[in-house]
Amino acid sequence: MSEQARKRPHLGALAALSLAICVSVPLYAHAQESAREPAEDNLSTFLTAVPRKKSPPIYPLEALSRRREGWVALSFMISPEGEVTEPMIEESSGAESFEKAALEAVKKWRYNPATLNGQPVEDTITRAVIRFALESESGERPGVSNGFRVSYLRVKDSVSKPDLQQAASLLDELAQKERLSLTEDSWYWWLKYTYLDAAGSSAEEKRDALTRAIGYDDLLPPDLLVAASVGLYDLRVKEADYAGALRTLDRLKGSRRARNSARYAEVVKALDASAQQIGALIDGDTTLRVDAMIGEHDYWVQGLLRRSFSIEEIRGHIDSVEVRCTRRNARFGSVSGEHTWTIPKSWGDCGAYVKGNPGTTFVVYEPPNATK
Repeated sequence: MSEQARKRPHLGALAALSLAICVSVPLYAHAQESAREPAEDNLSTFLTAVPRKKSPPIYPLEALSRRREGWVALSFMISPEGEVTEPMIEESSGAESFEKAALEAVKKWRYNPATLNGQPVEDTITRAVIRFALESESGERPGVSNGFRVSYLRVKDSVSKPDLQQAASLLDELAQKERLSLTEDSWYWWLKYTYLDAAGSSAEEKRDALTRAIGYDDLLPPDLLVAASVGLYDLRVKEADYAGALRTLDRLKGSRRARNSARYAEVVKALDASAQQIGALIDGDTTLRVDAMIGEHDYWVQGLLRRSFSIEEIRGHIDSVEVRCTRRNARFGSVSGEHTWTIPKSWGDCGAYVKGNPGTTFVVYEPPNATK
């Protein structure tokens, strides 16, 4: 493949929004599963698995006694017998106790299995978000404490001056203080993003901060929620993670809270225009390239935009590569050199799951589809 063919396409970066801070609250605890419609084609009928028994997770005792909250986003497969297999953590608020409790919970879930032409088959691309959240007797979510608010404003002022050395010191102090509520955690990660952005930190650090700031609850004020979504979308576009960018846009458009921002309509219009460019790029003749790295949970996960992909330029160790699609999946053993996989269109929408040593880097190429 020529260097010109592998040249990473670029979409114009969206300008960051400068928005005011306000305060808000609410809160609940439950697991939310990604909804997927049954898929059909001329040759077969595929129906996705339906939950039959979904016991709630056990709230970790230490976290409960300290009134600490968190969230965990997982993906897993469902066997032809309706059992959850190979659950893995894709993202989380960071607490190991919540990750462990979430994994233990989903392993006990049971489903009426997926079917293909009436026969039970494996369902290979199921996602769920488990929130560990507390409510007061009045049903309100915990907000931010006065102490947190004071520390937050001190860091914010230092970033604005800018006095980044002082901001870094104050941010470290704030990081050492335990953040009990999801609201405080969201505000902390937004604050850290503003510092990282001002300090010219890596895209990976900023993406991680924004992912945690947005989390899987809309806890930031509407203007900040919109700003964080724009920042995350822009970072993912710059990294050529177009599937991730489109997911970020879908989540923003589905957020009732974000719609209360005065900038919401303007931002969604701009992102929709960008998404159209992404669509044209996916349908085009340029090879898509993503620089990938396996994270702390031993996996790298990304939605695939085309019907074939290759893994090259491996630095480290890859245990396995798995292709999970809406209708089928395929697993492959250790990969050390250049490999290419082609996925039948009949398998449906797919994602790549690469397992290996944390810190392993590699490049994923998606060539143009042979037929459009």
